Amino acid sequence: MTGMNDMYGYLFTAGIKVDSELLEKREEALKTYQGHTDNLVKLLVTHNIKPILMTPSIYDQTATLKIPAKFGKNDALVKCAKLVRELGKKYNAPVVDLNPFMLHINNEAQKKDPFYTIVGPDRVHPKETGHFIMAYKILNTIFPTENVSSISINIKEKSIQKDDNCAVKIESGQNKFSIKNKSLPFPVNDNFKEAQQFVPFIENYNKEELQILGLKKGIYVLKIDEVAIDTLSTKELKKGVNLASNQLTPQYKQAEKVFDLCAKYHDVQSKLRVLALIRYRSLNNYKGPENLESQKVYLEKQVENSKGKSWYEYSKMTSNKYFEILPKEKELWIELEQIRNEIYSRNIPVKHFYNLNKL
Repeated sequence: MTGMNDMYGYLFTAGIKVDSELLEKREEALKTYQGHTDNLVKLLVTHNIKPILMTPSIYDQTATLKIPAKFGKNDALVKCAKLVRELGKKYNAPVVDLNPFMLHINNEAQKKDPFYTIVGPDRVHPKETGHFIMAYKILNTIFPTENVSSISINIKEKSIQKDDNCAVKIESGQNKFSIKNKSLPFPVNDNFKEAQQFVPFIENYNKEELQILGLKKGIYVLKIDEVAIDTLSTKELKKGVNLASNQLTPQYKQAEKVFDLCAKYHDVQSKLRVLALIRYRSLNNYKGPENLESQKVYLEKQVENSKGKSWYEYSKMTSNKYFEILPKEKELWIELEQIRNEIYSRNIPVKHFYNLNKL
């Protein structure tokens, strides 16, 4: 996904005079964007990598926020999106069309509350809600639906009516069975609850359906691995329950641990990203001695030269972080690989034993 930084913010500053010269600069930025993005896709295809293109996330130019809107910037991103769709056709690559999807959700929300935004207060960087919406759109483009599992058991007949994306076995003893799902539920914590009003994530991706037929009428305690999970009536069990959001199930707890590992992976990767950023953006043309002190003087000079610019504080922060992180680089790469391996060893579903005890 490219576009946000390519459509330079200074070309859309609030109150700027929109004349032929400015319009020409905007058009030039768009042409440069098109060329660079085409080259990036071509590079991937040349190396036998199948690209998945994404239209830019939105710049919120309509919300009533403290930071003045750079009106016209998202209009430029809409033009970028059109070019991305054309590249998708050119290279026969799937396109995750984020911009119109996010824009529609944002516009509908702002009809009710003009102060609301699905991105952050800076109008650019999505927080949890925006990122969750983006994640949903990515999934929905590549896998239209992909539920955790769907199970139907007739206890009276001791028969399995449905066992989608899982293995089910009737165990000996009254109202007992085992299930091994092929995937884990997604632990939707409080940070993502707001986003679920905008996208049908649970309906399309987070259903772990369990239906029990043939039970004697009454109220039952559902236990998994001898731990009480829920108290349910025969009517509820006959209709079917979704276990994916039940935080007491062992599979949910397993998923939470994987989620925490992913967050840890992101944290380590973000540090390595700072090193890559500074090397490419700030030290790319450095010709001085190969020692940290000289590099530090060079970077400090670059940062000071950007004083007064919108990116000054960010440059100052990342430059300082660079020298903090650099001595740990080797260890961070090792840690990143270890976390990645742990994610893929801990995310393997296991068999669980279920039983229903009548109250």
